[in-house]
Amino acid sequence: MSFLQPLILVALPLIGLPILIHLINQWRYQTKPWGAMQFLLAANRMNRGFARIRQWLILAMRTLVVAGLIFAVARPLASGLLGFAAGTVTDTTVVIMDRSPSMLQAGIGGETKLEAAHRQIGDALSKLKSNHWVAIDSASGEAASFDSLEAMMDSPAMLPSSTSSDFPVLMQSALDYLQANSSGQTEVWICSDLRAADWNAESGNWSVVRQGFQALPQTVRFHLLTYPSIAEENIGLRVSEVRRAASTESGNVENA
Repeated sequence: MSFLQPLILVALPLIGLPILIHLINQWRYQTKPWGAMQFLLAANRMNRGFARIRQWLILAMRTLVVAGLIFAVARPLASGLLGFAAGTVTDTTVVIMDRSPSMLQAGIGGETKLEAAHRQIGDALSKLKSNHWVAIDSASGEAASFDSLEAMMDSPAMLPSSTSSDFPVLMQSALDYLQANSSGQTEVWICSDLRAADWNAESGNWSVVRQGFQALPQTVRFHLLTYPSIAEENIGLRVSEVRRAASTESGNVENA
């Protein structure tokens, strides 16, 4: 078994808190002999064993709750026989890798955003099992299916491109593939540096894509892998309006 967030496991010593609280409560009360209470103690002696068992069961349940919470936050991934018995294998894994020029900017350690995304998505998906691997080419928008994770990660769909990404179109391509192939349980992994021009939040295609995914019969889970560092010197241009006006000189027509 492996974990997507293994650092969370350092909190495992916290499972000792219920035991510590139990011991503190035990130390708070001291037994004092009292003649009038001897008859009551004799009457309760028969039930003392059951009460002690009940206390230990309550303590064990409290400890399991803390341990379960820690393991849940660490996001365990079962493999082998345990994974086959306790979990379900993803039928289709779709990867949308942003390969636009902005992803070629060097970040910490001289590693480009695309290189970091390629490495991290490969590490994450290597811990998962999937029957089908699909990559959506961010340049052409076409979906390509692969027999293995290694083949997908080495494909041209993961290499740099001079073409900008249009995520409404890419998400529509992923939706079209899932609808055409009647895929089962699906996971969609998206790698992007969240450039506004690439996502085009004002596009009307988003509502169509959202309704399409909601109408799918299978479960679809989305994962977004983003690059937190944004270059402040980057400048983007967007044309919001174009007007055509007649010039006063020589009757020419010019665009404004």
